[in-house]
Amino acid sequence: MSTPLVSIHCPTYNHEEYIADCLEGFLCQKTTFPFEVLIHDDASPDATPDIIRKYAEKYPDIIKPILRETNIHSVPGHRSIKLTNLERAQGKYVAFCEGDDFWCNPYKLQKQFDLLESHPDYTLCGCGIYYLNHLQKTYTPQGFPTDEWPLSQDEACRRIFFNCHPFHTPAIFFRMDTFRAIQDAWERDAKNAPMGDTQLFYHFSTKGKLGYIRERMVTYRQHASSFSSYDDAEKARKFAQRSLETHIRMAANINHPEWADEFKKLAEAKLNAATAAPSLSATIHKKISVIKRFFRGDYANFRKYLALSPAERVRMFVQP
Repeated sequence: MSTPLVSIHCPTYNHEEYIADCLEGFLCQKTTFPFEVLIHDDASPDATPDIIRKYAEKYPDIIKPILRETNIHSVPGHRSIKLTNLERAQGKYVAFCEGDDFWCNPYKLQKQFDLLESHPDYTLCGCGIYYLNHLQKTYTPQGFPTDEWPLSQDEACRRIFFNCHPFHTPAIFFRMDTFRAIQDAWERDAKNAPMGDTQLFYHFSTKGKLGYIRERMVTYRQHASSFSSYDDAEKARKFAQRSLETHIRMAANINHPEWADEFKKLAEAKLNAATAAPSLSATIHKKISVIKRFFRGDYANFRKYLALSPAERVRMFVQP
């Protein structure tokens, strides 16, 4: 197999119900270039490692796993799993997709690859998404931005800082050489952050334009154990507080102290909302203006979906 042009970073933990959907979404990609799947399982106690092994045995040139025996995320001061995994990336470009999400368009990689190849001033791009909510049994399209992309560099930087990340993780695609250029700054600002995506997007926006493809090509899951579905109000509050504290610290690091004061006011309001809300998921659900029932309320088809094999589930969403 020739050297991959795209490396897919896929972290997993306790994703036995979802990982096959995720891997099938990778394998159905139609590209003019080779790609690799760098999957990192952080010692899942469920069947996730076994499922990954079966796929790796079947597709050894594409799926390249790290299967931890000890969970490193729980170790204080642990090194970022992103960095550990990306150190072995061979691609000119990198795509992200966590093990509980999946891609639902077979040309997702090709379209993002073509966009960055034809726009050397773009450092990163995203695309539209669907939300698959297992708690409410809904499949909802995300609205497209109302403004024109790419944004100006100043506008992108400010918007990312105040409104957090513009794309969900499974939608992003970026240049590896740019990532290496921002790596130290990203590590500094993402230290102790629950996720670190906002810091990643911010630093990419300082190096060039961010592109956007107005097509929904990925599916982001919301389920009981995902970050966006905390049922415990105290966990939700701590998550929000850590996020906001690292965000305020970043303002000082990037020489925008005036942003820190402005953001603190916004942060206090968000913290109060997170503390008062019975759960983070409930807060998020209230913000969704339009929720469409899965298959527009057709639960007979929803039950059929649940009975499908992983490959059949992905094909059901894949656009021709």
